[in-house]
Amino acid sequence: MFSFTFAPSYLFLAGLGGPTLAGGSVALAFANITAYSFFSGLTMGVDSICSQAIGATNYKLFRATIRRGIILLLVTTLPVFLLWINTERILKLLKQDEELASIAHTFLLYSVPDLLAQSFLHPLRAYFRTQSKTIPLSVCTGIASVLHFPVTFLLVSYLFEIKGIALSGALSNFNLVIFLFIYIAFFEEKLSKDEKVSEESYE
Repeated sequence: MFSFTFAPSYLFLAGLGGPTLAGGSVALAFANITAYSFFSGLTMGVDSICSQAIGATNYKLFRATIRRGIILLLVTTLPVFLLWINTERILKLLKQDEELASIAHTFLLYSVPDLLAQSFLHPLRAYFRTQSKTIPLSVCTGIASVLHFPVTFLLVSYLFEIKGIALSGALSNFNLVIFLFIYIAFFEEKLSKDEKVSEESYE
């Protein structure tokens, strides 16, 4: 799954040298396979149920599905975390270069907070997509993307180098989650209570 943080991450990784770029690229690929794409696949069920619930004006089921999706992904972060903390060992077993394995391991360790952000972000995207509210989602993503560059630059240049790249990705995704929650809390037109139908009648 493509994230708006990926392209800037590669750009800053390249600026830190060849070995760092190679290790970071392996880490991003490993993260995409073991977590981000996996989370995206799990969220497909949320999309499907939410679309049906919206079509049936069953807003109780709609909200419940979003909540359950978040809980499911939060629970899923545990095995992914256990996998990530053993990345260096796994890569060495696969005969990868030790320096590359160490860099990838460091990157993923500092990307662990992003798992929490993704656990909220995927269901929130489903929340907006299934209601055809693409403009607020795009605007919030755009703002988070613009902020991502200076945040990454500051963390990489003055603090953590490759660790800063990983942390900036997580921070930017948390920013996006916060922006989406702010929109829902203060700007979204509330679903009419009069249009609710019970979950039982939908089933």
